[in-house]
Amino acid sequence: MIFAMESMKQIQDDGGRVRNDGFWSSSKGFPSPGEEVVEAVLIAAQREPQERKLEYLGCLLAQIAYHDEIPLETAVWMINTAERLTWTQYSLISMIGRKEEFDLGGIEVGQGINSWKGWAVHEELRAMGPFGLSIMGAPAKKTPRLGLGLFNMDLADFELGNGGQLLFNFLGVGDIPVDEIEELIEALRKEAQEDSGEQTPSG
Repeated sequence: MIFAMESMKQIQDDGGRVRNDGFWSSSKGFPSPGEEVVEAVLIAAQREPQERKLEYLGCLLAQIAYHDEIPLETAVWMINTAERLTWTQYSLISMIGRKEEFDLGGIEVGQGINSWKGWAVHEELRAMGPFGLSIMGAPAKKTPRLGLGLFNMDLADFELGNGGQLLFNFLGVGDIPVDEIEELIEALRKEAQEDSGEQTPSG
């Protein structure tokens, strides 16, 4: 909870006010939506093995507590999704949300995989794309003659969808260091080590 308290203080210092839309009011003997959200985040944090995510789960709780435009259903979706995602995926959401800071040209998601780390990062991306959670993706490409839509997996064209934008803003992942994201980009585009003798995944 310490991360949530720190985030709440920052929001208050910036002029934010705790929501007063009934989010903290119980009804018919059931816990209030706010109580359910707090419990859900605490449970997620208790069983989270990747400690770096805890700060961002705390930020998520704080943001929900101060944004009355977020109903319980959306809050629960964000918490469940944030728990499901890995730290690498947090970093990839940050990358797409700030893609103007990075060179993503020449990377096609799921292609050109030449190391096991690269394979894993490509898989993490694909799991969030149109064949997975659909929280990010790229506009369809068109065939030259008939204008038929084709899936576009060029990373430079990727954008955050509604869910991805919510997670970017409410988790506060925009502050993940650039050098950590650059390391992931290097893994995504790393060229094959010719004649290394090591088994590598097929991309």
